[in-house]
Parts: sequence; C-alpha cells; structure tokens
Amino acid sequence: MRNNGGFDSDASMRQVDAVARSLRQTAERAQQIEQAATRLAGAGTEHAAGVDHARGAIESILASIEETATASEQLTRSQSGVAGGARDLNQALETSASGLQEVTASVVAVRKDAELLAKSADATASTLEETARSIKGMSLNAAQLGSASQQLAAAATETSASVNDAAARGAEAAAMIEEVAATVEEMSAG
Repeated sequence: MRNNGGFDSDASMRQVDAVARSLRQTAERAQQIEQAATRLAGAGTEHAAGVDHARGAIESILASIEETATASEQLTRSQSGVAGGARDLNQALETSASGLQEVTASVVAVRKDAELLAKSADATASTLEETARSIKGMSLNAAQLGSASQQLAAAATETSASVNDAAARGAEAAAMIEEVAATVEEMSAG
C-alpha cells in the first residue's frame, strides 16, 4: 500500500526497527568480546609471571646440578688417586715377600673395586653433564614461552581496543538510524 510519499511507512519503520535491533545486538556482542579479550589478557599476564617463576626455579636447579657435577668430578679425580695408590701398594706387597700372598689377593680385589668405582663415577659425571645441558635447553624454552605469552597478551589488548572501537561505531550507527526512523515517522505522519 502506498502513502503520500510513495513509501509504505509501516514496512519502512519495521525495517528501520529491525536494523536498529540488529545494531544493538552487535554492540552487545562486541562488549562481550571485549570482556572475553580482557580476561584473556589477564590470563596471559598470569601465565607470563608463572613462566618467569619457573625459569628462576630451573636456573636454581641448574646451578645445583653444576655444583654437583663439579663435586662429582673432584670425587672422580680423588677416586682415581685412590686407585693409583692401591696399585702402588700392590706392587710394594708383591716385592716384599711371598708370604703375604693372601694380603696381595685382597689388595687386588680392592683395586678392581676401586677401578669399577672410578668408572662408575666417570659415567655419573657424564650423565650429570648431559642433564645440565638438558636443563639449560629447558630454561631457554621457558624463556621463549614467556616471550610468546607476552606477545599473546599484547595481541589480546589490541583486539580489545579494536572491539571497543567497533562497538562505539555500532552504537553511533544505531543512534543515527533511530533518528532517521523518527524523521521518517514524522514525515509519514505529516
């Protein structure tokens, strides 16, 4: 049905109302997205703090392992000295008297045990060195993870600002449409 201006004012009003409703819903969704982005940024910051704390703990563990490795190396050198001393003692006993064969056999057994212990200490020192290298790698990974978390928090903050801007523009557009609807209504009534 056509009115004075050639427009169906009821249909136009319904369309304007529908557009205004849609813009209000968009503005509400934008506010919800902004709130979610703010929560995400807060979680990213907490995660970065946790990574920093973990990095400190790993560095402390690494320092302890390095100290242990140093002590193990010193122990290995000491045990090598003990093994050398046992060999010297064995040679002295062999040259002293044939009547001390039982003592010599005992010293030989001690020498073998000392050599096995020295080999075991060498293997332990190697394992500790490998562990220290692995922990250094983990510390580097933790630092990279902390950096990525900070970048994620910055991106979430930027997204929140963009959503706020879009929500403000949507609200302005809805207000303008409502003004146009009022003007159309006045024109159709007049």
